[in-house]
Amino acid sequence: MSHASARRTLLALSMAWLSGGCGGPADASSTSTGAAAGTRSILEAAGSADVLGTIEATLDGEARTWYVVTGSVRGEPYASAVWFETAEGELIASLGGYDTADVPFDTFETDPAQGVSVGDYRGSAVTVLLMPGGGPAPYGAAITEDAPGITYAPDATVQGIAGVYFGRSGSIDVTKLEIVDDRLHVEGTFEGALRMLGGEGGVEVTEGRFSVQGVPSRSALGEG
Repeated sequence: MSHASARRTLLALSMAWLSGGCGGPADASSTSTGAAAGTRSILEAAGSADVLGTIEATLDGEARTWYVVTGSVRGEPYASAVWFETAEGELIASLGGYDTADVPFDTFETDPAQGVSVGDYRGSAVTVLLMPGGGPAPYGAAITEDAPGITYAPDATVQGIAGVYFGRSGSIDVTKLEIVDDRLHVEGTFEGALRMLGGEGGVEVTEGRFSVQGVPSRSALGEG
């Protein structure tokens, strides 16, 4: 995968999450395997948020924790994290977190144009993007303008890229990465400098770490 196509894919993933997360109606072909079908049934049965793990970091000197969650929105499977493989067999994953584990899923709305709105949630959102080409864990990846790696939205209710900080420099180190029964288990650390796309504003991220278990595949969420 080229740097340009990787950047487009990663930006699309981050914006899909920042506009409300990952999920949608599944078609029969995307859930034909036993593992995927089982994952979908678990997601649909969840009436409230189930925590898959956490993302922690210090932002400009303030220690923060975000929760990676899964559940259902208006009867459709939803998760703030997702993984898939490219046509070349490279793994890409987006790990998104909310300020609280008590996410108000009952107020979320499905919108075909914008994904899933965050309803009554008032808080920030952070995303760790695992980029293609890293190979088996452990491995390290540089955060650059072409491969931002981390995004941070102080206000998750804002649609689009306004007010969103993207990684410009730094690193992500993946210490564990495995797939069991179509679920991704991943752990690692990160640090870096974040800027808005226009270059204004900045956030310094230190002591970042993530530990997330059971991330569903894109097909399990009905995304093909």
